[in-house]
Amino acid sequence: MKKLLFICFAVMAYSFTVKASSKSNSNSTFYCPSPVINSFSPSQGPVNTQVTLVGSNFENTASVNIDGVSTSFTIVSNNELLVTIPQGAESSAITVLTTGACSGTSANSFTVLEDSCSIGEVYISEVYDSETGSYGAVELYNPTNTVINLNGVYELQRFGDIGDATPSAIIPLTGTIAPQSTYMIVMGSTGNTCSGFPIGDAVAAGINDNDEIKLVKNSTVIDVVEAIDERGYTIIRNANATAPLDTYNVSDWSISTFEDCSNLNTHTDTANNTIPEITDPISQTICENGMITFSTSLNNSIFQYQWKVLDTSGNWVDVPNTSPYSNPQNNWLDITNVPLSFNGNQYYCEVTYNSCTLITNAAQITIDTPEVDTLPDVDVCTEYTLPTLTNGNYYTATNGTGTMLNAGDNITTNQTIYIY
Repeated sequence: MKKLLFICFAVMAYSFTVKASSKSNSNSTFYCPSPVINSFSPSQGPVNTQVTLVGSNFENTASVNIDGVSTSFTIVSNNELLVTIPQGAESSAITVLTTGACSGTSANSFTVLEDSCSIGEVYISEVYDSETGSYGAVELYNPTNTVINLNGVYELQRFGDIGDATPSAIIPLTGTIAPQSTYMIVMGSTGNTCSGFPIGDAVAAGINDNDEIKLVKNSTVIDVVEAIDERGYTIIRNANATAPLDTYNVSDWSISTFEDCSNLNTHTDTANNTIPEITDPISQTICENGMITFSTSLNNSIFQYQWKVLDTSGNWVDVPNTSPYSNPQNNWLDITNVPLSFNGNQYYCEVTYNSCTLITNAAQITIDTPEVDTLPDVDVCTEYTLPTLTNGNYYTATNGTGTMLNAGDNITTNQTIYIY
Protein backbone atom coordinates (compact mmCIF):
# COMPACT_ATOMS: atom_id res chain seq x y z
CA MET A 1 0.00 0.00 0.00
CA LYS A 2 1.36 3.41 -0.94
CA LYS A 3 -0.07 6.81 0.05
CA LEU A 4 0.10 9.62 -2.48
CA LEU A 5 2.66 12.22 -1.38
CA PHE A 6 3.64 15.72 -2.47
CA ILE A 7 7.00 15.39 -4.20
CA CYS A 8 9.02 18.17 -5.77
CA PHE A 9 12.17 17.35 -7.64
CA ALA A 10 14.59 18.80 -10.13
CA VAL A 11 16.68 17.08 -12.74
CA MET A 12 20.24 18.19 -13.08
CA ALA A 13 22.70 17.14 -15.69
CA TYR A 14 26.31 17.78 -16.35
CA SER A 15 28.63 17.05 -19.20
CA PHE A 16 32.22 15.98 -19.30
CA THR A 17 34.86 15.63 -21.95
CA VAL A 18 37.12 12.70 -22.49
CA LYS A 19 40.44 13.46 -24.06
CA ALA A 20 42.52 10.71 -25.56
CA SER A 21 46.04 10.73 -26.90
CA SER A 22 48.20 8.10 -28.49
CA LYS A 23 51.88 7.54 -28.78
CA SER A 24 53.60 5.28 -31.19
CA ASN A 25 56.30 2.78 -30.25
CA SER A 26 55.25 2.79 -26.56
CA ASN A 27 54.92 -0.05 -24.08
CA SER A 28 51.85 -0.30 -21.83
CA THR A 29 51.14 -2.32 -18.70
CA PHE A 30 47.63 -3.52 -17.81
CA TYR A 31 46.77 -3.57 -14.14
CA CYS A 32 43.87 -5.75 -13.01
CA PRO A 33 42.48 -5.37 -9.50
CA SER A 34 42.25 -8.94 -8.17
CA PRO A 35 39.17 -9.90 -6.14
CA VAL A 36 39.84 -10.12 -2.43
CA ILE A 37 37.74 -12.48 -0.27
CA ASN A 38 37.97 -11.35 3.34
CA SER A 39 35.34 -13.72 4.72
CA PHE A 40 32.32 -15.81 3.80
CA SER A 41 29.27 -17.13 5.64
CA PRO A 42 28.13 -19.77 6.30
CA SER A 43 31.36 -21.76 6.45
CA GLN A 44 29.59 -25.05 5.74
CA GLY A 45 26.38 -26.38 4.26
CA PRO A 46 24.95 -28.83 1.73
CA VAL A 47 24.67 -28.40 -2.01
CA ASN A 48 22.54 -25.37 -3.00
CA THR A 49 23.55 -23.39 0.11
CA GLN A 50 23.78 -19.68 -0.64
CA VAL A 51 27.06 -18.27 0.67
CA THR A 52 27.76 -14.55 1.16
CA LEU A 53 31.30 -13.48 0.25
CA VAL A 54 32.57 -10.20 1.74
CA GLY A 55 35.64 -8.50 0.28
CA SER A 56 36.50 -6.11 -2.54
CA ASN A 57 36.82 -5.84 -6.33
CA PHE A 58 33.78 -8.01 -7.04
CA GLU A 59 32.08 -5.70 -9.55
CA ASN A 60 33.74 -7.32 -12.60
CA THR A 61 33.22 -10.93 -11.50
CA ALA A 62 32.94 -13.26 -14.48
CA SER A 63 32.83 -16.64 -12.73
CA VAL A 64 33.05 -18.33 -9.35
CA ASN A 65 34.09 -21.90 -8.62
CA ILE A 66 34.56 -24.21 -5.66
CA ASP A 67 36.67 -27.33 -6.07
CA GLY A 68 36.98 -26.37 -9.74
CA VAL A 69 33.20 -26.58 -10.25
CA SER A 70 31.62 -23.42 -11.64
CA THR A 71 28.59 -22.08 -9.81
CA SER A 72 25.95 -19.40 -10.11
CA PHE A 73 26.50 -16.07 -8.37
CA THR A 74 24.93 -12.65 -7.87
CA ILE A 75 26.93 -9.44 -7.63
CA VAL A 76 25.33 -7.62 -4.70
CA SER A 77 27.95 -4.85 -4.69
CA ASN A 78 31.64 -4.33 -5.28
CA ASN A 79 32.14 -5.68 -1.76
CA GLU A 80 29.64 -8.54 -1.64
CA LEU A 81 28.90 -11.65 -3.71
CA LEU A 82 26.15 -14.22 -3.24
CA VAL A 83 27.33 -17.67 -4.34
CA THR A 84 25.42 -20.97 -4.59
CA ILE A 85 27.26 -24.22 -3.76
CA PRO A 86 27.01 -26.40 -6.90
CA GLN A 87 26.21 -30.07 -7.33
CA GLY A 88 29.38 -32.15 -7.46
CA ALA A 89 31.55 -29.77 -5.43
CA GLU A 90 33.74 -31.10 -2.63
CA SER A 91 34.99 -29.12 0.35
CA SER A 92 37.39 -26.54 -1.02
CA ALA A 93 38.39 -22.88 -1.13
CA ILE A 94 36.22 -20.51 -3.19
CA THR A 95 37.78 -18.77 -6.19
CA VAL A 96 36.46 -15.62 -7.90
CA LEU A 97 37.58 -14.72 -11.44
CA THR A 98 37.03 -11.34 -13.12
CA THR A 99 36.48 -10.29 -16.73
CA GLY A 100 40.11 -9.12 -16.71
CA ALA A 101 41.30 -12.68 -16.00
CA CYS A 102 42.32 -11.84 -12.43
CA SER A 103 41.41 -14.16 -9.59
CA GLY A 104 41.15 -14.25 -5.83
CA THR A 105 40.82 -17.31 -3.59
CA SER A 106 39.52 -17.56 -0.05
CA ALA A 107 42.02 -18.37 2.68
CA ASN A 108 39.66 -20.94 4.19
CA SER A 109 37.73 -23.79 2.62
CA PHE A 110 33.97 -24.08 2.48
CA THR A 111 32.89 -27.44 3.95
CA VAL A 112 30.29 -29.23 1.83
CA LEU A 113 28.03 -31.34 4.06
CA GLU A 114 27.67 -34.74 2.44
CA ASP A 115 26.10 -38.11 3.10
CA SER A 116 27.93 -40.30 5.60
CA CYS A 117 26.58 -43.76 5.15
CA SER A 118 28.18 -47.10 5.85
CA ILE A 119 26.53 -49.15 3.15
CA GLY A 120 25.13 -52.31 4.64
CA GLU A 121 25.64 -54.22 7.89
CA VAL A 122 25.74 -57.90 8.81
CA TYR A 123 22.28 -59.31 9.48
CA ILE A 124 20.39 -62.57 10.08
CA SER A 125 19.30 -63.90 6.70
CA GLU A 126 17.88 -67.36 7.53
CA VAL A 127 16.91 -69.58 10.46
CA TYR A 128 16.44 -73.37 10.17
CA ASP A 129 14.97 -75.65 12.85
CA SER A 130 14.71 -79.42 12.71
CA GLU A 131 11.28 -80.78 13.71
CA THR A 132 12.97 -83.54 15.71
CA GLY A 133 16.09 -83.38 17.81
CA SER A 134 18.12 -80.32 18.77
CA TYR A 135 19.55 -79.32 15.39
CA GLY A 136 19.17 -75.81 14.04
CA ALA A 137 21.13 -73.32 11.98
CA VAL A 138 21.35 -69.54 11.76
CA GLU A 139 22.67 -67.89 8.61
CA LEU A 140 24.24 -64.41 8.63
CA TYR A 141 24.81 -62.31 5.50
CA ASN A 142 27.33 -59.56 4.70
CA PRO A 143 25.81 -57.26 2.05
CA THR A 144 28.83 -54.95 1.87
CA ASN A 145 31.77 -54.87 -0.52
CA THR A 146 34.32 -55.37 2.27
CA VAL A 147 35.35 -58.22 4.55
CA ILE A 148 33.77 -57.91 8.02
CA ASN A 149 35.71 -59.11 11.05
CA LEU A 150 33.44 -60.70 13.67
CA ASN A 151 36.03 -61.28 16.41
CA GLY A 152 35.21 -59.43 19.62
CA VAL A 153 32.55 -57.34 17.88
CA TYR A 154 29.52 -59.53 17.15
CA GLU A 155 27.65 -62.17 19.13
CA LEU A 156 24.41 -64.15 18.68
CA GLN A 157 21.94 -64.36 21.55
CA ARG A 158 19.28 -67.07 21.73
CA PHE A 159 16.25 -66.55 24.02
CA GLY A 160 14.14 -69.58 25.03
CA ASP A 161 10.93 -67.62 24.52
CA ILE A 162 10.07 -64.39 22.74
CA GLY A 163 10.30 -61.51 25.18
CA ASP A 164 12.57 -63.20 27.73
CA ALA A 165 14.81 -60.70 29.52
CA THR A 166 17.86 -62.96 29.64
CA PRO A 167 19.29 -65.07 26.80
CA SER A 168 19.57 -68.82 27.35
CA ALA A 169 22.69 -68.93 25.17
CA ILE A 170 25.28 -66.34 24.09
CA ILE A 171 27.50 -67.22 21.14
CA PRO A 172 30.54 -64.97 20.56
CA LEU A 173 31.19 -64.98 16.81
CA THR A 174 34.65 -65.56 15.39
CA GLY A 175 36.34 -65.26 12.02
CA THR A 176 35.30 -63.10 9.09
CA ILE A 177 32.52 -62.84 6.50
CA ALA A 178 33.56 -62.23 2.92
CA PRO A 179 31.80 -59.52 0.88
CA GLN A 180 28.25 -60.45 -0.14
CA SER A 181 28.66 -63.86 1.48
CA THR A 182 27.06 -65.93 4.22
CA TYR A 183 28.29 -67.23 7.56
CA MET A 184 26.77 -70.33 9.16
CA ILE A 185 26.18 -70.97 12.87
CA VAL A 186 25.12 -74.53 13.71
CA MET A 187 23.25 -75.17 16.96
CA GLY A 188 22.65 -78.70 18.25
CA SER A 189 23.50 -81.96 16.50
CA THR A 190 20.50 -84.35 16.39
CA GLY A 191 17.52 -84.48 14.08
CA ASN A 192 17.27 -83.47 10.42
CA THR A 193 20.77 -82.03 10.02
CA CYS A 194 22.10 -80.12 7.00
CA SER A 195 25.53 -80.35 5.38
CA GLY A 196 27.58 -79.18 2.43
CA PHE A 197 28.63 -75.77 3.75
CA PRO A 198 31.43 -74.39 5.91
CA ILE A 199 30.57 -73.81 9.56
CA GLY A 200 31.63 -70.55 11.16
CA ASP A 201 30.61 -71.41 14.73
CA ALA A 202 29.00 -74.46 16.34
CA VAL A 203 27.42 -74.80 19.79
CA ALA A 204 25.66 -77.62 21.62
CA ALA A 205 22.48 -75.70 22.47
CA GLY A 206 19.79 -76.00 19.79
CA ILE A 207 16.77 -73.88 18.83
CA ASN A 208 13.08 -74.68 18.65
CA ASP A 209 9.60 -73.13 18.74
CA ASN A 210 8.94 -69.58 19.95
CA ASP A 211 12.65 -68.75 20.21
CA GLU A 212 13.91 -65.21 19.78
CA ILE A 213 17.33 -64.68 18.21
CA LYS A 214 19.24 -61.41 18.37
CA LEU A 215 22.40 -60.29 16.60
CA VAL A 216 24.47 -57.99 18.83
CA LYS A 217 27.27 -55.66 17.77
CA ASN A 218 29.42 -54.00 20.43
CA SER A 219 26.76 -54.73 23.07
CA THR A 220 23.97 -53.20 20.96
CA VAL A 221 21.19 -55.27 19.42
CA ILE A 222 21.16 -54.61 15.68
CA ASP A 223 18.92 -57.40 14.37
CA VAL A 224 16.09 -59.61 15.66
CA VAL A 225 14.17 -62.61 14.35
CA GLU A 226 11.33 -64.46 16.08
CA ALA A 227 10.62 -68.16 15.52
CA ILE A 228 7.10 -69.46 14.93
CA ASP A 229 5.33 -71.31 17.73
CA GLU A 230 5.98 -74.81 16.40
CA ARG A 231 8.96 -77.03 15.69
CA GLY A 232 10.37 -77.66 12.25
CA TYR A 233 10.54 -74.50 10.10
CA THR A 234 12.57 -72.42 7.67
CA ILE A 235 12.52 -68.63 7.94
CA ILE A 236 14.21 -66.69 5.11
CA ARG A 237 14.63 -62.91 4.93
CA ASN A 238 13.08 -61.40 1.83
CA ALA A 239 15.51 -60.09 -0.76
CA ASN A 240 14.02 -56.59 -0.69
CA ALA A 241 13.73 -56.33 3.11
CA THR A 242 15.60 -53.59 4.93
CA ALA A 243 18.18 -55.13 7.24
CA PRO A 244 19.33 -55.20 9.92
CA LEU A 245 16.40 -54.09 12.10
CA ASP A 246 16.47 -53.96 15.88
CA THR A 247 12.76 -54.84 16.02
CA TYR A 248 11.19 -57.86 14.37
CA ASN A 249 9.03 -57.20 11.31
CA VAL A 250 7.22 -60.37 10.23
CA SER A 251 6.52 -58.93 6.75
CA ASP A 252 10.26 -58.98 6.02
CA TRP A 253 10.40 -62.79 6.17
CA SER A 254 9.20 -65.78 4.18
CA ILE A 255 8.13 -68.46 6.67
CA SER A 256 7.67 -72.16 5.96
CA THR A 257 6.44 -74.72 8.50
CA PHE A 258 8.63 -77.36 6.81
CA GLU A 259 12.38 -77.34 7.38
CA ASP A 260 14.42 -77.13 4.17
CA CYS A 261 18.22 -77.24 3.95
CA SER A 262 18.42 -76.19 0.30
CA ASN A 263 18.54 -72.44 0.92
CA LEU A 264 21.19 -72.47 3.63
CA ASN A 265 24.55 -70.81 2.88
CA THR A 266 23.09 -68.69 0.06
CA HIS A 267 21.15 -65.44 0.13
CA THR A 268 19.86 -62.80 -2.28
CA ASP A 269 19.86 -59.14 -1.25
CA THR A 270 18.49 -56.33 -3.42
CA ALA A 271 17.97 -53.62 -0.78
CA ASN A 272 20.95 -53.21 1.55
CA ASN A 273 24.08 -52.62 -0.49
CA THR A 274 23.23 -49.18 -1.90
CA ILE A 275 22.73 -45.79 -0.29
CA PRO A 276 19.00 -45.01 -0.04
CA GLU A 277 17.75 -42.50 -2.58
CA ILE A 278 16.62 -39.17 -1.17
CA THR A 279 14.69 -36.31 -2.77
CA ASP A 280 15.60 -32.70 -2.06
CA PRO A 281 13.38 -29.85 -0.83
CA ILE A 282 12.66 -27.12 -3.37
CA SER A 283 13.21 -23.39 -2.83
CA GLN A 284 9.94 -21.47 -2.83
CA THR A 285 8.66 -17.93 -3.24
CA ILE A 286 5.65 -16.86 -1.16
CA CYS A 287 3.94 -13.71 0.08
CA GLU A 288 4.41 -12.36 3.57
CA ASN A 289 2.25 -14.21 6.15
CA GLY A 290 1.80 -17.08 3.71
CA MET A 291 2.41 -20.79 4.35
CA ILE A 292 5.19 -22.97 3.03
CA THR A 293 6.02 -26.69 3.18
CA PHE A 294 9.45 -28.17 2.51
CA SER A 295 9.59 -31.93 2.02
CA THR A 296 11.93 -34.81 1.36
CA SER A 297 11.32 -38.51 0.82
CA LEU A 298 13.23 -41.78 0.90
CA ASN A 299 12.79 -45.25 -0.54
CA ASN A 300 13.03 -46.37 3.08
CA SER A 301 10.71 -45.70 6.03
CA ILE A 302 12.95 -46.41 9.02
CA PHE A 303 15.00 -43.20 9.00
CA GLN A 304 14.68 -40.31 11.44
CA TYR A 305 14.38 -36.72 10.25
CA GLN A 306 15.65 -33.39 11.62
CA TRP A 307 15.23 -30.13 9.71
CA LYS A 308 17.97 -27.52 10.06
CA VAL A 309 17.85 -23.73 9.60
CA LEU A 310 20.75 -21.33 9.13
CA ASP A 311 20.72 -18.81 11.99
CA THR A 312 21.89 -15.19 11.88
CA SER A 313 25.33 -16.22 13.12
CA GLY A 314 25.87 -18.52 10.14
CA ASN A 315 25.33 -21.75 12.09
CA TRP A 316 23.02 -24.59 11.11
CA VAL A 317 20.72 -25.35 14.07
CA ASP A 318 17.75 -27.67 14.66
CA VAL A 319 14.43 -26.15 13.64
CA PRO A 320 12.42 -25.80 16.88
CA ASN A 321 9.01 -27.38 17.22
CA THR A 322 7.45 -24.00 18.00
CA SER A 323 5.40 -21.48 16.02
CA PRO A 324 5.63 -20.73 13.15
CA TYR A 325 7.23 -24.16 12.63
CA SER A 326 5.63 -27.58 12.87
CA ASN A 327 6.81 -31.13 12.01
CA PRO A 328 10.57 -30.40 12.19
CA GLN A 329 11.24 -34.11 12.84
CA ASN A 330 9.18 -35.46 9.97
CA ASN A 331 9.96 -35.74 6.29
CA TRP A 332 8.11 -32.46 5.77
CA LEU A 333 8.44 -29.07 7.48
CA ASP A 334 5.50 -26.66 7.71
CA ILE A 335 5.96 -22.93 8.25
CA THR A 336 2.81 -20.83 8.73
CA ASN A 337 2.30 -17.06 8.84
CA VAL A 338 5.79 -16.62 7.45
CA PRO A 339 7.11 -13.21 8.59
CA LEU A 340 9.01 -10.87 6.29
CA SER A 341 12.12 -11.45 8.46
CA PHE A 342 12.27 -15.04 7.08
CA ASN A 343 13.14 -13.74 3.62
CA GLY A 344 16.31 -15.53 2.54
CA ASN A 345 16.11 -18.21 5.26
CA GLN A 346 17.85 -21.46 4.33
CA TYR A 347 16.89 -25.00 5.35
CA TYR A 348 17.95 -28.59 4.80
CA CYS A 349 17.00 -31.97 6.29
CA GLU A 350 19.35 -34.39 8.05
CA VAL A 351 18.13 -37.98 7.77
CA THR A 352 19.68 -40.65 10.00
CA TYR A 353 19.53 -44.34 10.83
CA ASN A 354 22.20 -46.27 12.71
CA SER A 355 25.51 -45.38 11.03
CA CYS A 356 23.89 -43.72 8.03
CA THR A 357 23.40 -39.95 7.76
CA LEU A 358 21.91 -38.46 4.61
CA ILE A 359 21.92 -34.74 3.81
CA THR A 360 19.43 -33.08 1.47
CA ASN A 361 20.28 -30.06 -0.63
CA ALA A 362 19.53 -26.66 0.90
CA ALA A 363 16.36 -24.74 0.04
CA GLN A 364 15.59 -21.06 0.48
CA ILE A 365 12.53 -18.93 1.22
CA THR A 366 11.98 -15.84 -0.89
CA ILE A 367 9.23 -13.52 0.30
CA ASP A 368 7.78 -11.60 -2.60
CA THR A 369 6.89 -7.99 -1.85
CA PRO A 370 4.32 -6.85 -4.43
CA GLU A 371 5.22 -3.63 -6.22
CA VAL A 372 2.77 -0.79 -6.61
CA ASP A 373 3.08 2.49 -8.45
CA THR A 374 3.98 5.60 -6.45
CA LEU A 375 2.37 8.91 -7.38
CA PRO A 376 3.01 12.35 -5.86
CA ASP A 377 0.35 14.34 -4.03
CA VAL A 378 -1.33 16.87 -6.33
CA ASP A 379 -3.11 20.22 -5.95
CA VAL A 380 -5.77 20.99 -8.56
CA CYS A 381 -8.29 23.73 -8.97
CA THR A 382 -11.36 21.82 -10.10
CA GLU A 383 -10.75 18.12 -10.77
CA TYR A 384 -8.05 15.46 -11.18
CA THR A 385 -8.16 12.51 -13.55
CA LEU A 386 -6.60 9.31 -12.17
CA PRO A 387 -3.78 8.14 -14.47
CA THR A 388 -3.27 4.56 -15.62
CA LEU A 389 -1.33 2.34 -13.19
CA THR A 390 1.20 -0.32 -14.09
CA ASN A 391 1.03 -2.03 -10.68
CA GLY A 392 -1.82 -1.93 -8.20
CA ASN A 393 -5.32 -0.46 -8.05
CA TYR A 394 -6.90 2.66 -6.58
CA TYR A 395 -8.92 2.44 -3.35
CA THR A 396 -10.53 4.97 -1.06
CA ALA A 397 -9.30 3.15 2.11
CA THR A 398 -6.22 1.29 3.28
CA ASN A 399 -5.22 -2.30 2.42
CA GLY A 400 -7.50 -2.63 -0.59
CA THR A 401 -10.66 -1.63 1.27
CA GLY A 402 -13.24 1.01 0.61
CA THR A 403 -14.34 1.76 -2.93
CA MET A 404 -12.14 0.73 -5.82
CA LEU A 405 -11.52 3.54 -8.29
CA ASN A 406 -10.37 3.23 -11.87
CA ALA A 407 -7.93 5.02 -14.11
CA GLY A 408 -9.79 7.82 -15.87
CA ASP A 409 -12.06 8.59 -12.89
CA ASN A 410 -12.34 12.31 -12.13
CA ILE A 411 -11.67 13.35 -8.53
CA THR A 412 -13.50 16.57 -7.61
CA THR A 413 -13.20 16.63 -3.81
CA ASN A 414 -10.32 16.70 -1.35
CA GLN A 415 -9.48 13.09 -0.44
CA THR A 416 -6.68 10.61 0.11
CA ILE A 417 -6.50 7.79 -2.42
CA TYR A 418 -4.53 4.60 -1.82
CA ILE A 419 -2.78 2.32 -4.26
CA TYR A 420 -2.82 -1.36 -3.21
